[in-house]
Amino acid sequence: MVKLSQHSNKDVLDFYIQMPFNYTQSAKIAAQNILAQDPLPYLAPPLVELLTPESLVADIGCGPGWLSNVIAYYYKSQVTGVDFNPVAIDRARETTKELGLDVRFQVADLFEYVNAELFDFVFSIGVLHHTNDCRMGVRKVCGLAKEQGFVAIGLYHTYGRRPFLEYFTKLKAEGLTVEQLFEKYKELDSRHLDVVQARSWFLDQVLHPHETCHTLEEVAGLFDECGVELVSTSINRFSDFSSRQELFDLEKYLAEAGRKALAEQRYYPGFFLAIGRRTR
Repeated sequence: MVKLSQHSNKDVLDFYIQMPFNYTQSAKIAAQNILAQDPLPYLAPPLVELLTPESLVADIGCGPGWLSNVIAYYYKSQVTGVDFNPVAIDRARETTKELGLDVRFQVADLFEYVNAELFDFVFSIGVLHHTNDCRMGVRKVCGLAKEQGFVAIGLYHTYGRRPFLEYFTKLKAEGLTVEQLFEKYKELDSRHLDVVQARSWFLDQVLHPHETCHTLEEVAGLFDECGVELVSTSINRFSDFSSRQELFDLEKYLAEAGRKALAEQRYYPGFFLAIGRRTR
């Protein structure tokens, strides 16, 4: 078992050892999900045209290797996946084998992780808000990128996630059992045909032992500290923007989007992506 730094959370590791996020019944099903669709044009569209077979890519907090294997399969890039959960890394390697890929996976605490060279692209999607120090996590991830390299960080949003959390907090207070909560979750999120994968999402979203929420304004400030320029974000659906302030103003309305989704029985976790380019 990896030795954790003070910035990583042991309860989170124990939780994910029992059920990693986005886990499936088998590596074969995980591979089939990857073969069915390339999600990157929706997840991080500005990076799709930039990834090449020569790109060195890090996936920090890779879990069972979904994104690592996606990038290796569709873009032929040289990918390294890092996670502190050995159970998740075992599945990541199994899925890589199913797909006939060559992806390097490593069990490591992200705060202690070092590599011989920096990366052209560093992804950390849905990870840092489960650490004891998200701000330090952002700095660590930015530090792994080369000059002119790209960083893509996905986090729970302070405003956007609030309606989802309030909804399930209310259900818990009403005394619903775990199975009843699972049924309520599936009413919102019916994407997963594999019951193990559906349950892994439910546990992660509803019963997680530790999470924090953040804003784009906060991340942009951390980018500034790290010499990273904010170039695109899901806050405005990756459109061009004339000033960062217009994005910071826009993000305050994401709570309304979350409430509307709940009213329409749609899954809206309150999550955002920030993409930056390291300038120094």
